[in-house]
Amino acid sequence: MSSMTHATHSAVAPCLLPSPPEGTIDDRSLHDRGGAGAKGLMGLLRTTFRRERPTVAAPSIDLRRPAPDALVISLQRTVDPADARFATLVDLLCRNARYWLETQASPMTPAVAAQLLRTLPPPAGQQQKHLWAICRGGQTIGCIDVVRQWPRHHTVTIGLLMIDERWQHQGIGQAALQALALRSHTWPGIRRWRVAVVGTQAGALAFWRRAGFADTGQRHHAPGQRAAQVVMEKIVTR
Repeated sequence: MSSMTHATHSAVAPCLLPSPPEGTIDDRSLHDRGGAGAKGLMGLLRTTFRRERPTVAAPSIDLRRPAPDALVISLQRTVDPADARFATLVDLLCRNARYWLETQASPMTPAVAAQLLRTLPPPAGQQQKHLWAICRGGQTIGCIDVVRQWPRHHTVTIGLLMIDERWQHQGIGQAALQALALRSHTWPGIRRWRVAVVGTQAGALAFWRRAGFADTGQRHHAPGQRAAQVVMEKIVTR
């Protein structure tokens, strides 16, 4: 999966999303609508939103339940673009060609991949960015990139969840979200998770629905992508 946001069942890419208009979605409406999913890439520039009907709910993934032993993974934070792990993540992005064919007008290059992994939405600071390598048995098999307390103090935005194509459809995406839930539990005030998925990614959209995300009705139009990004949110409990 790759959903720049890349996940176990599909692919996703990072997406820098503008703050939603006030009153766009409330906690009760998210619970009423049930799960909806997406994974997405960070990109700013000209942004347009249009209202659409929320997606129908799908069976959910319990992010509080530990993954089976066979799926145990670790998250290793990467902060220095000069270290070897960062280079491994750049290679991961370039290798997952299917995601780029599904979502982008042009292929990924190492320079663009490195820029995506360093990207931060304004006015977020470096201390809010968490880029983790997803590792299993000493091997890097994916990455997850989040910005905490953005676009609002109570929100975690998942800019990228990408699993190596060789490791997809094995529950790694679910395990990564469970690991994120444990890491983010200590971040003060967090009530929502937010993600954007390119509309051409049917598998990624289904993954995020199962993870309990609901379609906010917002659409983010990023230059160079084949379709608008579907903006989704999930209410989290402490």
